[in-house]
Amino acid sequence: MDHLTGAGWSTQQIGAVGFCMGGRAGFLVAGHLPLGAAVGFYVGAIVTGRNGHMGALLDLVPRRQAPWLGPFGVDDQAIPVAVGERLRPDQVEHSQLDTRTVRYSG
Repeated sequence: MDHLTGAGWSTQQIGAVGFCMGGRAGFLVAGHLPLGAAVGFYVGAIVTGRNGHMGALLDLVPRRQAPWLGPFGVDDQAIPVAVGERLRPDQVEHSQLDTRTVRYSG
């Protein structure tokens, strides 16, 4: 962030995009920094955590500082649709920021 803001970008012009574990990292960033937006593709470790070292991140939902988009594949065998559905009501209920989970087929 220091590098990008030092180069003249405002925090609202900076975004984070991640896939799988990077999607979890993007959600963490959105929970702590006022970015323009964050997107996490194929991210399942937000709801359930991954192991003892990476717990669930649902506690970040009400205090997130950046809008977040979570696309989930209906046919994804690794990340059940239920994960995205679990995020949807939490984010809509507790967040004042634009947040969406999207289910897509195929």
